[in-house]
Amino acid sequence: MSILGLVIIGVIFWPWLGNPSDFVKWEDRFRTSIPIALILGQPCETQEGNAIIRDTGPECYHFSAAREYNGVWLYEFEGSTFVEGADSAPEQRPKDERSAWLRYDPPMELAGKYDEQKKCYTVSAFRIRFIGRERQGRGGHMGLWNKVVLPTQMIKLEPLPSPDCSTY
Repeated sequence: MSILGLVIIGVIFWPWLGNPSDFVKWEDRFRTSIPIALILGQPCETQEGNAIIRDTGPECYHFSAAREYNGVWLYEFEGSTFVEGADSAPEQRPKDERSAWLRYDPPMELAGKYDEQKKCYTVSAFRIRFIGRERQGRGGHMGLWNKVVLPTQMIKLEPLPSPDCSTY
């Protein structure tokens, strides 16, 4: 292969938006290349009118086999953190390596409210048990979590005392 051929391949397939093997469909694997994504859109993206819709579920990404999870879920404004194995809400915000983004749409009454006195959104804490699947790789709000956990069957959701949002 000529040097020009290698350069063309390098331009087409580098740099990457993610690991191509993370994706289910070959089209999305192909679109991890930034030059290709600029033309065709990012992996798992579709356009509906003026809106760009990004699929983050198992139709797009490879997820693990289903298993049972137990732990604590911290639900807050722009946050949905799952700490596997925990029995109570952590004193401090969990580190990336101990937590995952929990991709779960709860009933609206569970959502944290803005506390005018403390000037922060409350953090709702729950002991949670569910059947679900996970995937490694950035996820959640602005990709700030190292993995995503997707519940497929909720078994238990029990409220816990909430951490103080002003120190969290």
